[in-house]
Amino acid sequence: MTIRAGTVTIIGLILSLCFSGCVLDRINGGHYETHYSMGCKAWDSSDFPSAEKQFRAAYWYAQVSHAGPQAEAAALYNYALAAGQLGQFPKAEDGLKRTMALDEKTEGKEGPLAAKRLLELARLYQAWEKYDLSREYYQKAFPLLDRYGAEAKDPPGAALVLKDYANVLEKTGLSAEAEAARSRAAALEKEHPGEQPKTRFRHYPAIPFGSTRTESDRLGRIIEDLRAGRVSCVVVTSIPARTETFVAVTCDALAPSSGWEVRTNCETTVREDLLQALEGTRTAPTKAQGDMRWHADLVGANGEPVHTICMAPYSIGSDIAAFDGVPAKVNSALRKWFQKSFPDEPKSRQR
Repeated sequence: MTIRAGTVTIIGLILSLCFSGCVLDRINGGHYETHYSMGCKAWDSSDFPSAEKQFRAAYWYAQVSHAGPQAEAAALYNYALAAGQLGQFPKAEDGLKRTMALDEKTEGKEGPLAAKRLLELARLYQAWEKYDLSREYYQKAFPLLDRYGAEAKDPPGAALVLKDYANVLEKTGLSAEAEAARSRAAALEKEHPGEQPKTRFRHYPAIPFGSTRTESDRLGRIIEDLRAGRVSCVVVTSIPARTETFVAVTCDALAPSSGWEVRTNCETTVREDLLQALEGTRTAPTKAQGDMRWHADLVGANGEPVHTICMAPYSIGSDIAAFDGVPAKVNSALRKWFQKSFPDEPKSRQR
């Protein structure tokens, strides 16, 4: 039997119409997994611009591949968190609320994830200085936390939430309620000494939407959190002096996963010395990224990095620091703190 070329074309077109939907769904589903995984890696390394981009792409692929509301909610929720860390509060607010609408399709309005979403909105409004809204969302979350036994499952994590809630109550003029929340938090910490929170979250930067992220903004925020006791430990990754790297080392490249020497110090004196050094630090804007030799993650009580400071000492041709990714020319105060608190060690790994 002879089959004409036109017939082959028609058959091919029919087959593509029959199968392209399923094939494209699988392809797009693979893209979703790839972008979601890359977003998680960027988030873990505090690369929030990349995390925002990857989770936004994952959300789009979840939609076009018909992955379902759970996959859409996972990508959209993480996109909202990354947007919030970038100070894009309206985007974060919208993303969190749309995430909750997706959650309702799979677990109802008060399912296991509802309290988590509500607390994120409460923290977002707290950073946004919308304290009445923040209090409202904390109060919406607490009955659900009680229903699912959150305090019994994670007492240190519950204490952190209560302390944040107390700060909001104070801002709204409810001092007695704030003191009660702090007392409950203190009792939980006393009952579970030394325990680390199982629940991990990041506070949002206290930078109004639309403002410029300057080096002084970031430095001021770090000083504020050190003074308030929100930093528990300092984790420093460093490159030994006189090590040749041949290319400039960026702050992101000098992360704890980079293979260089990593040291952790949770002593109060180190944090006090850092606070003193930062209070004595003078900054000037710069576009230069510097050739970094120290990367310090300031870690909160929940084990998550609260801030990141990187330092390029003058001895290699620059005196540049980066405060949460924003570079600045600095005086010698911060460099001297690094040299004193985390000096070179002969055993440091060379490359």
